Amino acid sequence: VNVGRDDGIDTLTVRPVEIYSPRVDDDRASLIAAVAEATEMATALPSVDFYGAGGASSVAQILAGGLLRKVEQSGPPAVVYAAENHTQAAELLRDAVLAAVPPERQDDVLAKVQFLDTIIGKMSGAPEEASDLQPLAPGLDRAYLVEAFNRIYISHIRRPDDGGDVAPEWADFVRGIEVFVEKADLAPFAEAKLYGHNAGHALAAYLAHALGFRRIDELRGRPDVIDFVRAAMVEESGAALCARYAGVDPLFTPA
Repeated sequence: VNVGRDDGIDTLTVRPVEIYSPRVDDDRASLIAAVAEATEMATALPSVDFYGAGGASSVAQILAGGLLRKVEQSGPPAVVYAAENHTQAAELLRDAVLAAVPPERQDDVLAKVQFLDTIIGKMSGAPEEASDLQPLAPGLDRAYLVEAFNRIYISHIRRPDDGGDVAPEWADFVRGIEVFVEKADLAPFAEAKLYGHNAGHALAAYLAHALGFRRIDELRGRPDVIDFVRAAMVEESGAALCARYAGVDPLFTPA
């Protein structure tokens, strides 16, 4: 994995990694078995429209099969992080999975799983050229290029003390990915990403295009434009967000 930092790009090796194709029967069986044993899972598809695409090899069908087996085997509870950049991703994934579960088993499945939304304050695109990057694996012409960033907001994981119909075994659930930040309400942070982060990127891109640049990073040579974009984010979007969500979180505090 190529990691972009302020002073350059370095490379990290992530292991162990196993890759399976849900269209291959044996691989699909392995994926279902992995779901049954897992305590944390994530989806990061191009769109929420892909949840049910592919019939028996779809993400929804595989999750449903694994969660049913988890119930049968008294496996551990699990969370599924939905990272499709959609404000209702978790709800849509939950509905797609339940549609593949017999009605009489749905409550049992829901006792074992919680689908969580995510807010990731970053944008990324595929690099135009991978020749100067380390490939995903030896012999491949694809590469991952990511930013050094790990502040991700997720939905609050419900526990018995929160009230409601939550299975007792959730009382002892511990996330393995500790850096994620749980929030009871993600809506303010979704708006901050949309009207702050995303809008700021859009404004910078429009201005860069008007100036004849090909990439946003070329705006480093135009500090006046950078100042203009920053002012729009802080004085317009930022001021409105701080007024609307004052007191919700330190993020919504005037600079």
